[in-house]
Amino acid sequence: MAADIKIRRKGLFKSEIKLTDLLKDDLEIGIQNGSYVLKDFEGQDKVWLIIYNPKNIGRGISIFYDNKLKGDINLYVSLPTASVDFDVLYKVMQRIENKIKIKDIEIDGELLSMNEVPAKLDKLKTFSRDYIKDINTEEHSSLTIFAAMFPITMGKEQMENFKFNPYLFDEWLNEKQQEDVYYPTAQFYKDNEGSYIGVYVLSTDATSVFPVKPHVPVGFELKDEEVSWKTAIFSSKQEEVIGELPYEKFVELLELEDAETFCEGMKYITLSETLALSLFDMECRKFVGDFYLETEEIDNDNPSWADVQAELERTDYDEDDPPFVVLDFAEPIFDMQYIQAAWEPDHSFIVELRIGKEDNFKHYRTQTKDRAKMIKFFKTVYEKQHLDYSDWEDVTKEF
Repeated sequence: MAADIKIRRKGLFKSEIKLTDLLKDDLEIGIQNGSYVLKDFEGQDKVWLIIYNPKNIGRGISIFYDNKLKGDINLYVSLPTASVDFDVLYKVMQRIENKIKIKDIEIDGELLSMNEVPAKLDKLKTFSRDYIKDINTEEHSSLTIFAAMFPITMGKEQMENFKFNPYLFDEWLNEKQQEDVYYPTAQFYKDNEGSYIGVYVLSTDATSVFPVKPHVPVGFELKDEEVSWKTAIFSSKQEEVIGELPYEKFVELLELEDAETFCEGMKYITLSETLALSLFDMECRKFVGDFYLETEEIDNDNPSWADVQAELERTDYDEDDPPFVVLDFAEPIFDMQYIQAAWEPDHSFIVELRIGKEDNFKHYRTQTKDRAKMIKFFKTVYEKQHLDYSDWEDVTKEF
């Protein structure tokens, strides 16, 4: 809910109002993206902007920026909100009054003079306070506030505290938005099959806040269950995305549910470069091509067959550091996930094959002293041909 304000001008010749005239040196401005996260304003036209007090941040007030503010001025303040936002609103209205001739002011359909505005804002402030006091915590276990900088969700315990003392709500909004954290926004795209993929990007070496359960922002014509969710890890050192994880896997590996709480449903996370790299075992690595080749010494995200063959031919047993070669598949090949080989002291090769899905798989093993035969196994799957493993041993119970 919101209070709508319209300021109508007098006269035919309507001058421009510069945003700097409204902001001066005590207010700041931005534009919210589709996930309601505040970004820098870059001069777009016909957009709603957020004006707020950077020293005491509430939900801010909204102003419609159209034709350099040469026409009537439209504003609104979302409710409930912090007391500071009514101060920001009145300050902006005064600065508008200093720049133009005002015909009339309309707040929620009521025509007012500028002298009558403070009393009206006091009534709205009281309404906002009463709304917080009257929240029904039996019906609502949480409530999301679309604040100036980003959405913040209060849980039941917080709502009970705010009901007892609504001024704590103001303090809470400001404290959360003053924190130096990265608040991610979901990016959506369709895969080759037309299914929706939602991706949150996490940057290393920066404190972020992430949802335990990903969700589609308000206003999108999608439902949470229609989206397959992922987390992409951006390396601040390499300045590129180094890999992706299924969101559930990301939550599990980072133990996100047990992390410190930022707000209801959101957790703090600081991911070091070293930890980020350690997350990507063979099923989570970013594929550039169809295969990923891994040994003790190399990680090749787009190997040719010559690359694979060279590793299989040159590798020999090392007692101090037993070698292995893994060929992972970006997409299953005849339901195969990966093939791997390990070198044994008797100069034989143990070859293993993973079949099925991550949570429902079979694992097969065979052993041979014939290097050429072992290489042929790898070549068959690299060429995306069916590999006959019918006489291999089923060792699934070992996993």
